[in-house]
Amino acid sequence: MKLIISLEVSHLVPNMKTIIDLTAGLIGLAFDEISGVSKDAGLPDDLTEIEGIGPAYAGRLNEAGITTFSQLGELSVDQVRDFMKLSESQGNPEDWLEQARDLS
Repeated sequence: MKLIISLEVSHLVPNMKTIIDLTAGLIGLAFDEISGVSKDAGLPDDLTEIEGIGPAYAGRLNEAGITTFSQLGELSVDQVRDFMKLSESQGNPEDWLEQARDLS
């Protein structure tokens, strides 16, 4: 009798885990819907899609915590120059910010 109960419980455990995982997923989807969070919120954008920003400049922005078009679009020209360690003659941050705002 003890062996049968053990086998029955062992079959229930994987099913319970599946039920818990599905429930957690549904709760997460409901929260996202209610709070207005998009499902790809927080995912980084490919900043190299902005004309003039290559892998090196994108890396500098990422190191400063700027990983999305929206974050970049919220910066000032001076902040971009500071984060990217650019002199006045390097790059075109005004254009990059405009492109980032259009892409966000």
